[in-house]
Amino acid sequence: MLMQRFIVIIILAAGLAVAGWLAASPVPIILAAGAGILGAWPVLACREATTASGTATSWHWADCVTCVRLAMLLIVIAAIAVHPGPGFGWLAVAIAIPMLALDLVDGLIARATATTAAGARFDERVDATVVLVLSVGLVPLYGAWCLISGLAHFAFRAGAAIRPAWNTELPPSWRRKTVAAFQGPLLLAAGSPPGLAVPAFGWACAIAAVASLLVSFALDIIALERGHAADPADGNPA
Repeated sequence: MLMQRFIVIIILAAGLAVAGWLAASPVPIILAAGAGILGAWPVLACREATTASGTATSWHWADCVTCVRLAMLLIVIAAIAVHPGPGFGWLAVAIAIPMLALDLVDGLIARATATTAAGARFDERVDATVVLVLSVGLVPLYGAWCLISGLAHFAFRAGAAIRPAWNTELPPSWRRKTVAAFQGPLLLAAGSPPGLAVPAFGWACAIAAVASLLVSFALDIIALERGHAADPADGNPA
């Protein structure tokens, strides 16, 4: 795990260095550093992970791609901050598009090679951090309700801490995967120059992102609660 942390720190330090070179003030650098810590926390804070056989799990190429995505996010934060007008600007969009595309790449690599529970948590946290940053960037344009997308993952995890039923693993769902995959592109499009040039398009993208995520989380929570109520071991009958 020490090697994994070292790799993460090196890659994020490179991303933060570029963000610092691009930024015109220390504020974007602080925000970028905070986003880096938030996204990398599953790797930085977890203990040495082992398999059932007792051997330490290894760091895979998919995890490196995930870390590169997080480093690119730090640069996106700086690019948004230095943009003189509202929205994200073409520089931020140009960096964010390959960052979002790499999400597909690390998924393909993980399925083609190997993955671990720790790697999956890392990927999930980075996805959530990307959505959080983009949703915060939309607040000045559309309002605080855009934060629903950015805070949904963290609110769900906080709820799971006090509601154990929410920790139950759900079966794979194309609906969940599709909604998660489109969060970043929709939020980015809402704040992009085309989204600002055509307000109806920008609003439609922002609303679609928030509404789809709310429905998806609601369906998952209902499924988790129903499963909890139907569990014979549960002392509270449905």
